[in-house]
Amino acid sequence: MLKHFLKYAIVAFFLCLFGGCDFKPTTEFTKNQSFYYWKTIFKLTDTERKTLQNNAIDKLYIRFFDVGLVGNKVEPLGKIFFNEKPVQNVVPVVFIKNEIFYDKDLDIKNLASKTHQLIAKIASYNEILFDEIQIDCDWSLQTKAAYFLFLEELKKCHKKTVSVTIRLHQIKYAEQTGIPEVDSGVLMYYNMGKINADDKNSIYDREIALKYIPSIKNYNLPLVTALPIFNWLVHLRNEQVVQVIPKTDPNLIENLSEIKTGIFEVNSDTYFQNYTLKKGDQLKLESVPYTEIQTIVNDINRYSELATQQIIWYDLDEHNINWYKNETLFK
Repeated sequence: MLKHFLKYAIVAFFLCLFGGCDFKPTTEFTKNQSFYYWKTIFKLTDTERKTLQNNAIDKLYIRFFDVGLVGNKVEPLGKIFFNEKPVQNVVPVVFIKNEIFYDKDLDIKNLASKTHQLIAKIASYNEILFDEIQIDCDWSLQTKAAYFLFLEELKKCHKKTVSVTIRLHQIKYAEQTGIPEVDSGVLMYYNMGKINADDKNSIYDREIALKYIPSIKNYNLPLVTALPIFNWLVHLRNEQVVQVIPKTDPNLIENLSEIKTGIFEVNSDTYFQNYTLKKGDQLKLESVPYTEIQTIVNDINRYSELATQQIIWYDLDEHNINWYKNETLFK
């Protein structure tokens, strides 16, 4: 820990000496932490429940359902079922596929009304109170007008807090992509690159991120930050991506050899869970180590300390918690 602190202190000294800034690096995370919950059944494991208690987590951002196309019809998908009632404050989250906003005949006012009604119905049935609604949609230039109108109509229905997710490219090119007229945004600081066979990490790439985050200081919407605590294995065959195996510790898979850091080779045909691995296949582990999460927070703080006053971890899952407990991120 001392070594990391000294490294950040030296870097900050020279930045301030030559750049005239007053940035102070930190290895401490804000006490205002929360989690995304992204499953179709809400049922906490003992590990998940203890993590919420031990870290004094009082807010969960729970995905209630998706909105997408079934044939040519817009439908809610994957509605959540509550096996237990959350004791934390709940922010319902709805993931909306960008594709639906390409339809020029889409009844946007009706969509906003039905989305709000379904959120309220699920919350009421499970005796969940909420003030804030969050919409997750990676809008494009072609869908910007329709999506922003949807948000406007949703705010008329909800009459309370509406937040949205924001990607890095929407921060840097805000003049073109627009800024939603909502109460706040969540900067999604992950899934930055393409999933492929090279040595890049598609979850987090600091080189890519540093090209975008200076624009945070000029972004005209209050932001908090969502950070990744998930990992996956990119399954490669003949240097081509076969599939992504989520939330898996490579140590649990037999017949693997680590040929270099984070790259594993399959020694013989293996069947793991529902995945068929052939001899010679490779598995590339992608994750964001604790030290890199510290670096992310320091990088963001150079341009907006407000954006790290609340951290939302993606996502609450026993595998993710156990993965990071080994690095002391969670108690």
